[in-house]
Amino acid sequence: MAEINEGFLDKLKKAINTSTATGKARAAGDWFREKVKQAGASARMRAITPSQLLRRQPEDDIVLGNMFFYKYDPKWAKKLPYWDMYPLVFPFEKASKGFYGINLHYIRPKDRAVLMDQLNKFASNRKYDKTTRLKLSYDLLKGYGRAVPCVKRYLRDHVVSETVRIDADEWEIAIFLPVERFQKESARTVWKDSEGFY
Repeated sequence: MAEINEGFLDKLKKAINTSTATGKARAAGDWFREKVKQAGASARMRAITPSQLLRRQPEDDIVLGNMFFYKYDPKWAKKLPYWDMYPLVFPFEKASKGFYGINLHYIRPKDRAVLMDQLNKFASNRKYDKTTRLKLSYDLLKGYGRAVPCVKRYLRDHVVSETVRIDADEWEIAIFLPVERFQKESARTVWKDSEGFY
């Protein structure tokens, strides 16, 4: 892995300015296809390759500070101005029947990189592996403008797919994947609205 002190945004710029951009894009695409396969595999596939699939995890198994990806159907979908069907979330606080988390899809990929660089100082360790989590709270997050529009409450009963945990050594790829699927509005509209917070 690249030097930890080098920011996510710096690494993206470097990839774009060198021949590694194509390789990174290909790796991100391969990684995402595998995660989608794990999250959305049919019951028949699950029976054939159970070791490659993740089980839907109950609420207690959603570890605060880890990154998760899943399909979501909000309770108040008809009333919301827009919402993301495939959140990329760091849960940071448990709530009744669910949790609060920051969904990075609510800001542009470049801003995700900036925010991740800011939040990295709250990592539980510097290993950047499956043991690494972000120690976050709402009081902490409200000090970072880019985080504010990302704070959402999620109800566990409205997670409609298996939950895919993304370990810290994959965060760098995950934040740049174009996997947001906003309903009712375009991503550009959502990102423009979010910019009003910073």
